[in-house]
Amino acid sequence: MDAFSLEIRRRSCKVMAAVAFAFVFPVTVSADGTAQWFKNAPSGCAMIPAFSETMFNSLGISLLRESPGTGKTRYVQVQRSMLLPLQTSGFEIVQSKTLTPSEIDTLRAAIDKQGNTGKIPFVMGELGSMSVGYLLASVSGVAAIAGTMLWDHYVSVLNGRMDSLNTLRSLTTTGGSINYVMGLKYVSGSTNLLYASVEYHIQVGTESLPRNYAIGLCVYPYEVIVSKFETRATSGNKIVKRADGNKFTVWDVDSAKFSGDLTYEYQDQDYYYFRADPTTEYRISMWGGWWQKREGASGWDPLPLYPKVDSE
Repeated sequence: MDAFSLEIRRRSCKVMAAVAFAFVFPVTVSADGTAQWFKNAPSGCAMIPAFSETMFNSLGISLLRESPGTGKTRYVQVQRSMLLPLQTSGFEIVQSKTLTPSEIDTLRAAIDKQGNTGKIPFVMGELGSMSVGYLLASVSGVAAIAGTMLWDHYVSVLNGRMDSLNTLRSLTTTGGSINYVMGLKYVSGSTNLLYASVEYHIQVGTESLPRNYAIGLCVYPYEVIVSKFETRATSGNKIVKRADGNKFTVWDVDSAKFSGDLTYEYQDQDYYYFRADPTTEYRISMWGGWWQKREGASGWDPLPLYPKVDSE
């Protein structure tokens, strides 16, 4: 999972004792007092306790690593380049693999460790990643997820069912595969969500569609790691490139010369915010929008320096 920064990865039903849990947590503040939204937004996960990160790693699945925000809030850091395909499709399978005999044993052992008790949700379908689009389309914000069990929401929205871990164990066999799915929900001015799902995919007997068991579901707020911005104008274009940490260099494309430095301070869900000097600030869209300027305590200039800026 090189594309990720590893500094840190539907019908209501009652989930039984050894199953899902959801986190509802409270904003860490940057040096200038500005709230870093992703460090404060609620996050949610649902996973069998025995299905640990170690188990997923042993199956060859590299989970997003979490970073702590305020209290027990969790967020993930994601490279802007990784979000490009997710912006277009809304979701994709980032890893998929058919389990080897030893990996089948690993998954069975995790179920056995749980004591084969409890329930787990599954949906029917050819492509488990389709669940991501439907799931995220039904979510208006992180709070809508965090306020209930993710598995409940998954079953309700996708018209799924709960099954016993005993059944899952019996179906953990040759031909089974694991899909690691990522989904992105980006709505300007709304709460950004990154969905991460590990699903066990198996065709059962003469059933018309395969089953997809959601063995791990998480919804996270996320910090976007941008390495470069590039303006798209007829002339006078600039490249703003990360040099080291929070320092970015500005290059003039026409003259091919260095034209200054910017210090990255924070981000909201639309913009990266920079300071050029004590009184001059800039904000640059992460999503193909404007580059704007602000002097002192005044508002942002109503006309952009550049109306379109690409990022990666």
